[in-house]
Amino acid sequence: MQLKTKLTAGLIFLFLVILALGAVGIYSVHRLAADSEAVLRDNQNSVLYCGTMLESLDTRDSGFAAFERALVLQEHNVTEPGEGALTSALRAAFDSLKQHPADSTLYPRVRQLLYGISEVNERPIQRKSQVATNTAHRAILWMSLIVAALTLVALLFILNFPEAVSRPIQEQNEAKTNFIATISHELKTPLSSIKMAGRLLEDERVGALNAEQKELVGQVTDDANRLLRITGELLHLTQAETGRIQLQINLVAPSLIVETATRAVSFQAHQKSIQIVTDVQDEDYLVYADAEKSSWVLINYLTNAIRYSREDGLVTVTVQAHDQGTVGFVVRDQGPGIDAKYLPKLFDRYFRVPGNRDQTGSGLGLAISKEFIEAQGGTVGVWSEPGYGSAFSFELPGAKT
Repeated sequence: MQLKTKLTAGLIFLFLVILALGAVGIYSVHRLAADSEAVLRDNQNSVLYCGTMLESLDTRDSGFAAFERALVLQEHNVTEPGEGALTSALRAAFDSLKQHPADSTLYPRVRQLLYGISEVNERPIQRKSQVATNTAHRAILWMSLIVAALTLVALLFILNFPEAVSRPIQEQNEAKTNFIATISHELKTPLSSIKMAGRLLEDERVGALNAEQKELVGQVTDDANRLLRITGELLHLTQAETGRIQLQINLVAPSLIVETATRAVSFQAHQKSIQIVTDVQDEDYLVYADAEKSSWVLINYLTNAIRYSREDGLVTVTVQAHDQGTVGFVVRDQGPGIDAKYLPKLFDRYFRVPGNRDQTGSGLGLAISKEFIEAQGGTVGVWSEPGYGSAFSFELPGAKT
């Protein structure tokens, strides 16, 4: 089943759950309203009519008109067994009372009939009120059961649906990661061969090259180095994405990491006449680190510093212990600097600062650096201001010897 189909099915299911709850609620409220309305329409009106007639009876002659109107309404509202006979008897007694208003024996008879009609209607009122109460209780019970059942189903859906959706995504990511790793690994061998061939061609013992040929060989070598760096970054990225970063944590001297990194970039720095100055303070501190991964991060920092620095510039590497038990590595350059709005995104994958004159990078180096340092229990940071250069740093857990 495709991901789109699964998402659609999930949304339809949630819609049906909401629809079912709404339908049960509307039905229950409708039943309750119908029962309450039946109580008022069928019986309460008769009780009110009897009350009006009793009040009118007390006024004697002046109230007979009101009595007549209420009696007519009662005759059209006969709903209970026995109520019709009582209403007919009331009509006969009332007609006699109108003909003989001075006959005091007729008044008790009329009152008795009115009390009888009221009693016939009050019993159903109590019964129907109980029906309405029972309906409300049943509605609450059914609503509770349905809500509990749907909540259970929805909970199972919530627990299982994300896995069903994420599994194919995870499988696709793993396939993509494995593909990238395979391609990167396969490219390293021919690129290394190209690089080796370039070195052989540059060796004058093999044969002299003219200026144009030397330039072409240099371009080929540079391209091979750049592609090798990218394939290396892709391999490191696949390790980070799969959570399989292989670390060998040992107590390492910070000076060893600095020396390894500066030696690796010395040729690049020499090509631009850039001086690299190192300042390793607190040499009695060691760091808990993977020397190879930490050196790779520092090399990446230095490579970026050299790339964006002007010729005859200065790049400094400072190592200093901090009070919280960590050792910080800081690489500062005198490049153009970076706008503050881009700083939070610098360690994101594939992010490159817009408008940079050099867009040859893959946008992965800093992201991989962050993964490597955090995997060792450290943190990364950056400071920069346009026109004043940049400073990239990372901290690693330290120990004093």
